[in-house]
Amino acid sequence: IRREENGSEAMARPYAVAVVAFTCLHTAGFGWSWGPLGWVIPGEIFPVDIRSAGQAMNVSIGLGLTFVQTQSFLAMLCRFRYGTFAYYAAWVAVMTVFIAVFLPETKGVPL
Repeated sequence: IRREENGSEAMARPYAVAVVAFTCLHTAGFGWSWGPLGWVIPGEIFPVDIRSAGQAMNVSIGLGLTFVQTQSFLAMLCRFRYGTFAYYAAWVAVMTVFIAVFLPETKGVPL
């Protein structure tokens, strides 16, 4: 462990590589699975007359929560270390169960 100029300790190289790898893995997994759903599902579940308002709310809330997530990620990473990734993985599991139980399948359902 080496000391930085400000007196803090630098993260060991294997841990730093693991953090970058897990961040890339999380981003890729989200982009291939959950990321597009925020754009696709509202267009399928809202009736035509309120679809634009529903999509606007969806985008506003989604981008607002993305802002909160990006602002809190580094603080969580410093405090919880690898637990940050476990935290996000747990939420993905909760979201998966929620979608499986509560979101109706819209394939073949007329709009």
